[in-house]
Parts: sequence; structure tokens; C-alpha cells
Amino acid sequence: MKIKLKPASAFVVCGWLLLLAICMTAESPETQAGGGTSRTYYVDSAAGNDANAGTRANAPWRTLDKVNAATFQPGDRILLKAGSTWTGQLWPKGSGTAAKPIVVDRYGQGAKPAIHGAGLYQETVKLFNQQYWEINNLELTNVAEVRQTRRAVWIEAQDIGIVRHIHLKNLDIHDVSGQTEVQDLESGGIIVRVTGSATPTKFDDVLIEDNTFTDVDSTGIFVRSNWRNRDTRTDGVGPWLGMTNLVIRGNSLNRTGGDAIVVCEGAAPLVEHNVAAHSYYDSVGYHAAIWAINSDDALFQYNEAYKTHNTLDGMAFDIDELCNNCVMQYNYSHDNEGGFMLLVGQRGEGTGYDRGGIVRYNVSENDGTALIQAVGRLDDYQVYNNTFYTGPESNARFLMAPDGNNLPEGTLSFRNNIIYNLGSNLTYYCGNATCTFDSNTYYGNHDASEPADANKLTTDPGLVAPGFGSIGRTTTDGYKLAAGSPSLGSGTLIAGSGGQDYWGNAVSASAAPNRGAYNGSGLPDENAGGGILSYLIQAGRTETRLVRAAEPTTAAVKANKPITVTDAEGLSKTYYPGQGNLIYLTISQDALKLTGKVKSLKPSGKYTLLGEDAYRGDEIPLTLQVDNTIAPRARIDAQFAIGDRTVPVRVAPGQTAEIALSAPDFETAGSYRVVGEILDRGKPVARLTKDIVVKEPLRMLARHLAGAAGMEPETLRVTINNESDRARTVEELAWTIGDAQGTELPNAEIAAGAELTIDLPLSGLEPSRRYPVTLALRAAGGLSLDYEGSLIAVTSLARQSIVVDGEPDDLTPIPFIELPDQGRIEIPDYGGARDLGGDVRVTWDEEHLYIAAAIRDNRFSQNQSQGQIWLGDSIQFAFSPGMPGDSADWHEFGMALTPDGPQLYRWTGIGQPAGLVAGAPLSIVRNEALSETRYELALPWEELAPIVPADGAFAFSLLINDDDGDGRRGWIEWGGGIGGGKNPAQYLPVRLSGPIERELVGIAIPEPLAYSAIPAPLTAVAAYADGFTARISHAQWSTSDPDIATVAEGVVTFTGNTGPVSITASYSGFEASVSAIVEELGQYYPFDEGQGARTKEANGGLDYDIEGTPTWVDGKVGQALLFYGNSIRIPPIAKADFTFAAWIKPESDAYNHHILGQGTSGSQENMFNWWISNGQMYFLVSDAQGQGHGMWPFNTDAGSIPTGEWTHVAASREGSEFRLYINGTRVLSKSVDPIQNQLENPNVFRIGAQNGSDGNASEGFHGAIDELRLYPEALGDEQIRQIWLDALDEGEGANP
Repeated sequence: MKIKLKPASAFVVCGWLLLLAICMTAESPETQAGGGTSRTYYVDSAAGNDANAGTRANAPWRTLDKVNAATFQPGDRILLKAGSTWTGQLWPKGSGTAAKPIVVDRYGQGAKPAIHGAGLYQETVKLFNQQYWEINNLELTNVAEVRQTRRAVWIEAQDIGIVRHIHLKNLDIHDVSGQTEVQDLESGGIIVRVTGSATPTKFDDVLIEDNTFTDVDSTGIFVRSNWRNRDTRTDGVGPWLGMTNLVIRGNSLNRTGGDAIVVCEGAAPLVEHNVAAHSYYDSVGYHAAIWAINSDDALFQYNEAYKTHNTLDGMAFDIDELCNNCVMQYNYSHDNEGGFMLLVGQRGEGTGYDRGGIVRYNVSENDGTALIQAVGRLDDYQVYNNTFYTGPESNARFLMAPDGNNLPEGTLSFRNNIIYNLGSNLTYYCGNATCTFDSNTYYGNHDASEPADANKLTTDPGLVAPGFGSIGRTTTDGYKLAAGSPSLGSGTLIAGSGGQDYWGNAVSASAAPNRGAYNGSGLPDENAGGGILSYLIQAGRTETRLVRAAEPTTAAVKANKPITVTDAEGLSKTYYPGQGNLIYLTISQDALKLTGKVKSLKPSGKYTLLGEDAYRGDEIPLTLQVDNTIAPRARIDAQFAIGDRTVPVRVAPGQTAEIALSAPDFETAGSYRVVGEILDRGKPVARLTKDIVVKEPLRMLARHLAGAAGMEPETLRVTINNESDRARTVEELAWTIGDAQGTELPNAEIAAGAELTIDLPLSGLEPSRRYPVTLALRAAGGLSLDYEGSLIAVTSLARQSIVVDGEPDDLTPIPFIELPDQGRIEIPDYGGARDLGGDVRVTWDEEHLYIAAAIRDNRFSQNQSQGQIWLGDSIQFAFSPGMPGDSADWHEFGMALTPDGPQLYRWTGIGQPAGLVAGAPLSIVRNEALSETRYELALPWEELAPIVPADGAFAFSLLINDDDGDGRRGWIEWGGGIGGGKNPAQYLPVRLSGPIERELVGIAIPEPLAYSAIPAPLTAVAAYADGFTARISHAQWSTSDPDIATVAEGVVTFTGNTGPVSITASYSGFEASVSAIVEELGQYYPFDEGQGARTKEANGGLDYDIEGTPTWVDGKVGQALLFYGNSIRIPPIAKADFTFAAWIKPESDAYNHHILGQGTSGSQENMFNWWISNGQMYFLVSDAQGQGHGMWPFNTDAGSIPTGEWTHVAASREGSEFRLYINGTRVLSKSVDPIQNQLENPNVFRIGAQNGSDGNASEGFHGAIDELRLYPEALGDEQIRQIWLDALDEGEGANP
């Protein structure tokens, strides 16, 4: 009997069941934690049990799955046991409130609880559309063998409005195996990301504080929003919406593969007290340590960045494009390869300027490449009161414009800076901008480009100890000013200067400031005498002083207690007062910091360490001079120690002595400071130093010689020079070049000052490929010299004239450059060779150098002209005399099919002006049927002077630019030195060879013939007797049955009829055919590859590119593909009736996540879309006018598609009836008027997304898709149920 209860009766029943401690209508703890009351939940990976309530420390939960299944309430705390370890993902559900945030933390004593993502999930900790969370005190990793998009923490907000209060503190994040072979800023440590496209969304109150990051690829901290469009930024989904109350503070980042901290779309973000070390140690693309882009009023202060690697960009700090009124102040930058600061204004189309950037009161020590680099349109950017130091080995420039295509424009001012340069090449180049220099101090070495400055100072600024900085902002006291410095009070007054200097000294709003980063009073010299400068930095109980001298001098330091001595490398040691309470120190130009109470400091000749320069491998002769006629004259009975070598020091009162000893030889040549100590009863009482130079006795040089046709072969020439003062015998030279290796045994004596040459012939190398080279030289006396480098095998250019007439010559036997296979791809979301690729052939004769290229590009776009053609589809190429790096000069050209016709433009020339090049025959023809653009160019040798054919070899590079309609996406480059910065040393070596003669032995068609609803290209490939193969451009094509398929220039178009058909290619007496039986096979995507960026359609055997970054996961059957912004373009299939079926496991479903899509985001026209949204499944077809003919709405019930679990879904059409299925059961049907079939839809058909207005993917699926089947027929209910059951049998489930 069934009883229907009213609600009141239900309440009574619940009351009865309270005796059993549970009401059946209440939610279980697995879905609803807290129940409205704030609770604390405990989790212990070792002693817990998921059957526990979890609300007591002695009865905790055990697994993350238990935590992830719960929805937590405001005020709840989730405490993980210290010392616990989990493998998997933490994604707790629910949101807190402003008064009651939800807190994740630890309990108990011991190590932080650790969660290891182990590559099982893209992120180890995740929040999605959740707010008021505080996550603290966890150890997080995410390591996997295969690098993919991967992070430790992923915080996502999507189409929800404002998400507030996300605090991440005291997290130890390390070992995240994110992407490094492609630029992937969303791989890394903590990623805060606004996605979606329907509802403007932002974060408010994000705090990332006191976290550590070690070995994280690629980005440490990254904040980004889809809502970012303004001015030159058009790649977002809507207008700029800045994130507010964003604070990144006190974090320590060491070895991030790319950037350490990146803030995008911030509104007044605060980034302070962070330390970034060894950023950009393992990645590609362009990276800096700490920077902002598309953010306003950003404040970066009290940060330190050092040893950022690489020079693309490789600097410490960056105020990047669309940052207005951003300030960099009180930061410390040192030893960064790319420099101190990058300033980027608006670039590309438009006339707008970024405004108000300020760089003030910072210290830069020994930064490389260029201290400041400027790009784009900048207005009122100010660089003032900074202190720059470059040491004797520096080759850095001061101001550089690294992008010749976006030279700086606008206004920049440089005021009150101290530029202390002991290096060379400190050049100043401002591009097209107006740069004002006023009241700067320029000291040391001066370059001819040093700017005019009405209030310039060139005298010594009186820095206390320049170059003494090491790791830590507190090590920079050497950049304070000494009393009497001409930089004191001589700066120009600057309004709104921040009110304080680097050290916190006040900066007056009315009085003239100092120059440099220090605005305190000058520090007085303690007048030690003898050329010793001593400055008291800190008085009081713990005195600190900096001491230096222009020439090495021994000082006697009188002290009653030990003194700690710290050198410029940051190494510290304690020394003890000896006779007369004196400590003896060698004082030199490299300052020492003395910590401790000093009674006096005076020069003394008591001890002097002498020595001579030496050669590597030889011990270093030293002499200790002792003058015991100088007080105190007590008997000296001590030891002198250098490393583990000691000699006695015994000198009677009133006597002098010279004590000889030697220091061990050094393993490498260079400048060294030998440090010795006098030990009195075992305690160090003196630190004596001697600077010596260890020279290399033998120098080995390896030079790659290209050779020339009919002359000497390609060779690696090894030259050994004897630079020592005596003869040396070379016994053997072992070498490895790629996989080849050998040993030369010259056993030759080389006289002092003479040289020995050994030529190593190169053969069997693949052109343009880089090969590692190692050389190991062994000489008599145990001397060895090793070399590690590389060479790039020479590419031969065939002698072959080309007729430039728009009809391509048959160049099949000629060697070619194949892109992308032989190039470097610099295109975000690159879609494979169909996106951009092609063949380029370069040949020559006595009058011309020829370039013939067939470039495949799915979308042709070129709206520019002359010097701007690089912004659209085009080819750029460059030449430099000699081998790469031999010359700093180059020619750079570009050619494009512009609105004004084909154009050849020169940007840079050797003695040649920039501009259009006339007199060079040029043809560029676009074939839309083949999606191919053909270029033919005959470039007269006169345009390449001084390069002439007689040279036989030169350096060459080229790239193809891609514009799909919204501006330049990127490029593919063969060689280098064009797209990523101008550098002829990165070009590739080429040499001129003779005519090519090859024997054709056959042709083939490598692609299978398979039905496609869209035209499908085939390729004819020629095979030659020497093993060379090439695509045939002049094949003749034919079909066996034009009623089934036609073919033109290799493009096959299927008529829709079924039956057998063959396609044949003919060339030079050879034929090749492919055949197929065209059936109604449909398409099947099992997604079982498990790796790579392509997936196979199993019925026809065709591979399709995965656009975006693929992530492979465990599927319902075998593997599956995780979709998260990526998609796959496939042929449409549905002529009329159809069935689509798939297993899906959505991670989120907040808004229009497409399983399949052919429509365009924001348009109602030409829809053929299957998607999920908010737990419901939808299907919609519309015509070219956007009419759905009564089909809308067509969706399943709310909650019918769960997240986080596998569900089988299907959609079908039979006649006018559309049907939807869930887990083998029909859940919805609807009859509508006839709507166009899918083959008439002009849009691209995608798996995992629909089309965006920009032609890229949009409204993508968020989760995994597996076992996708597309049938060109309507399956019945039982057939669809059987497909579901088959997967259950094969997968992990059982039949219901």
C-alpha cells in the first residue's frame, strides 16, 4: 500500500525518526556540511576514517574525496593534520560570508600537510565560483613525467559577477611540472583567473601572502581576466574590468620556469616585499620576474629580483602595455640578465598612449643587457632618483629600444639618477620618443651617446661602497652617499615624489633632493688615513661600518671583542683581537662590512701579502711580509693559513721576515682573491688578501667553416694557441659532433706564442640542424682544456634560376625549408600545419637570389602596406655577411600581397636605405581553394651588397607571419634573430651549391582517401634515388568516378554519393593512386591517444589537430581528452538525419559549455550546437537567418547532467523529430519544421566549443569527453541504449 503524506505528516515522521538520530529528508554530510552552524572538520590521512563525522580531532575524516564531496557553510574550518600526505586534488565546495569566511588550515605539530597533485589533475587545489575562502599552511606539488598545463592552485571565477575575499597564505609550493616548451602563463604556482563571456566578472579582495615557490613551471603567481578589452587589447570577451583590492605580499619565489609574478587587469594592485630569484630558468617566449600589464595604478615596492635568466625579456621589473599611472619604487634589482626595467606602451594599430608610469628610488646593481628598455607609445613616463651600478665586466646599455617594429614614442624623463658605470657600451637610445635628461650623475666610463643634460655631474658621486650589494634589500647600504658628495642636495625638485627614499628617509616637497636612491645626510668618513675610507652605517650597541680603499692596504682594527667581517660576496667570518687588541685586514676597493665595536682603525704595514699572476695548472707563489718593528713588537709565534696549507710565522721583536708559500692552483682561469689568515693559538686574528690573475696557458678556438661547392668541405677548425711563457705539448684532442666521435693524436709541441690547427671534416649532417660539439684537449703535465658548444649544419642553396611570372616553376627536386617542422613556432594556440605552414625554396644564379614559397594558411589577411606589412600575412627574411655572428650588420626584407598589390620592403640595409625595393621581380598569388599563398621573388645580388656569389656562404633567416583577421597572431621562424629581437648571430649558415640532379624513382600519395563533407586535400610526393622526397606541385590529378568524387590540384570534393572511387596523381611518367569505398560510416573519436596534440577519427583514419593545449586523462573507456579552452575542427556529417553520442564528465557547467558547436558566439545564425549549462543539456539548430523554427527551448531538466562524474549523452534527429538521451534513455523529444541540414552551414564545426567572433574557439566545454560518435543516420532507442551498455561493459561499470 502506498501512502501519500502531506508536508505536516512528513514533519511528524521525521520527528519519529529522530529516535534513530537521522531524518531521511535531511541532506547527508557528503553534500551539506555544517547544516547552518559553523563547524570545524578534521582530516588525517593516516588515522582518519571517512565514516567518522569529522568534527572531532580524535575522529577525523581520512580522504580528500570526503572533503571534496561536502558543501561547507560560512564559518566552517577544514583542518588538515600536520604531517599528513595526500595524492589528488583538494576542491571543497561552498562559500563563506564577509563575517564568516571558510578557512582551510592545519592542526597539530609537524610538517605542513602535503597534497601532491601527481599530474592526476591540472590543479592540486581548486576553487570555482566560490568566495570568502582562506587557505593557509599547506605544502603543494603537482609533478608528472609529461609536462602539460598544470598548477598548484587554481582560483576561477566565471560569469558570476564579483567574487570576494580569497586569501592564500603560508603555502609551500614546489615542483609543478607545467608547460615549458610553449609559453603557458597559466601553468605554475598560484593562478587567479576570470573566465567566461556572459556576465562581467572580477575578483575583489585577493591576498597572496608569505608563500614560497620553488621549481615551479612556468609562472609563480598569475592573475588574469577575460574581461580585458580596451585600446589595443582586443583579445578578451568584453570591456576591461579591473580586479580590486589585490595584494601580493611577502612571497619568496625561486626558480620559476618563466615569470615570477604577473598581474593583469588589476585596479590599483599592491605588490610588495616579494623576492624573485632565478626566474625564467626553463621556459620559452618572453618573461620577466615581476610585472604588470593592462592594469592601472599598480604599486610595486620593496621587492627584490635577482638572477633572472635569458634576454627575452629577462629583466627584473616591467611596467607593460596598458598600465597607466603605475609606480615602481623602493625595489632592489641585481644580476638580471635582461636588465632592470622594461617600459611598454601601446603598440600596433591606434594612436593612444599609456601614461604616467613612474620608476623611482630603486637600486640596480650589475643588471645586464640594458638597464632600461622602452617599447611603444609612452606619455609622461618618469625615471628619477634611482641608483644604477655596472661593474667592470658589464656590457650593459643604459637605455635600449629592443623592438625595431615598435620604437618608443612619446615623452620620457630621466632626472636625479646616479649612473655609476665601470663597464663599457653603456649606450643611450630613445627611439622616436622625446627623452629629457636633467640633473643626473654620470660617473665612470662614458659612451659617446651619453645625453646632453643641463645639470649633469660627472664627478664621483661619493657612494659609500658601490658594488657591495648581495642578496637581500638590506645589503645595499653601500649606495648611501658620503659626506661631501656632489650628489647631496643637488637634484631637481620633483612634485609628488613619494615622500621617502629607498631607506625610508624623508623626501621634502620643497627642498632640493639628493641624486640617486638615497636622500639622507651624507655619511662622514672616519678619517682612518692611508687612503682608507671608513663609514659608520649603524651606531649603537651593534656597530656596522663599510670600509674600502682605492689601493690594497693593510689596516689595524683595534677592538676589545671579536669583529664579524663580511665581504662583497656576502661571506662572513669572525676575527679575534690578537696582540695589542688588534685585528689586521687587507682593505681594497671591494668593501668589507665590519660588525662589532671598533675602537680605532688605522693603516698598518705589520703584515703584507704579495704574489704574482700565474697560469692555470701552476701553483701560485706568495710571500708574506712581516714587519715586527711596528708596534706592538711582541714576539710573533703564529701560523699563516691558506685553505688547508699552513706555514709557521715566527718573528722576534724588532725584526722583519719574508715567508714564502704557495697557494693551490685554480681549476679555471680568471681573477681571484687569495685569502689567507694568521692564526694565533688557533683563532684568526688577521685576514690578508692578494688579487691575482690566473691565465689560461692554452686557448682553444673552434670555428665552423661553411666551405663551398667544388671547394673545401664543411669543416670544424680547431685552433690551439699557446699563450704561456714556455712550450706546451698537445697530446690528444677527443671530439664529439652529434653522434660522431673520434680522437686526434697530434703529440705536437707548441712554442710559446705559437698555435696548432686541427681540421675536423663534417659530413652526414642534416642541414639547419643544431649539433652539440664537445672537445677535450689533453696536454703534457696533466693540463686539460674542454670545450662545449654547438654548430648548425650548413644549408646548401641550389643553383637554379626561377621565372617570376605567377606560374610556379617545377622545383620538386630542389631542397626546401619545411615549416613548421624546421621552424620555431611563436603563435599562441597554434593549430598545426593547416593553421600555418608550407615549403620555402631558396636558389641562386649569378644575377639573382630566388625565393619561392608555397605557404598554407587557413585564413589570409593582409591589410597593411610598406613598413607595416609584418602585421599581416607576410614573409620576412634577412641576410648577414659571413657565418652567423661574423658581422653585426644585416639586410632585412619583407614581402606581402597588400591591398596595393605585391610589395617588397626593406627595413634594414647595409649601406642601403629603408623603403620599397624596386627592380626585384615579385609575384604573390593567393589560391583560396588550396588555402595557399605562393610567393616568387628574384632579388638582385646588388640589393645584398656586400654579399656576393663569390663569397660562397652567408647567414640567412626567415619567418612567416600569421594574421587571421584580428592582427598579427605570431610567426614561425626558420633560424632566428628576426621575430624575437634583431640579432644576426641567430641566423643560420647557408652556402651556394651547384645545380641539383636527381633520379626520380616513384611517387606516392601519403594520405588515405576517406569521405569528408568538406573538400579534403591530397598530396603527391616524389621519391628520388638518393632518398630525397618532396611534395609535387605540378602533378596531374584525375578521378575514377566524378559522380562520387572530383579532384582539382589535389583537392578532393565528395558529391555525397556512395560507392568505390580512386584518385590518381601523375608526374614525369609515374602514377600513384588512393582508393576508398564511400559509405555512410560516420565519425568515431575514441580519444585514446593519451599524448600529443592530434587525435584520430577511427573510421576514416584521419588525424585532426587539437587547437589549444591538450590534456589527456583517464576516460570512461581507455583515455579521454580534457577540454578547457581547446577544441578540434572536424567535418560536418549530418545531411538530414543524424545521431551524436558521447561520454562526458564536466568539471563545471555554469554557462554554455559546448560538446559540439557550429554556431558563432553572440549570433543566432547558423547554429548546430549541443551544449550543457547549469546542469541541463541543450540542442539547437538555426538557419542562416537565425530562425530555429520553433525548436527553442529544447533542453533537459535542471540537474540532469551532474558535474564530476561520467554521463552518457546523445542527440538525434529523424525527419522532423529531435531527441535527447541520458544514460541510454530518451528523456526529451520535439518535432519542428524542416531546418537546413548541417552541410549547408558555412561555419566551422568543432568538438569542445563553438566559434568565437574572432574565428577562434568560444564557450568551450569544461571537462572530459570520451567515445564521441557521429552517425549520418537516426539510431533507434535500443541502439542508443546498446551503445551506453557497451561502454559500461568495457569500462568500469556494470550493466544496470
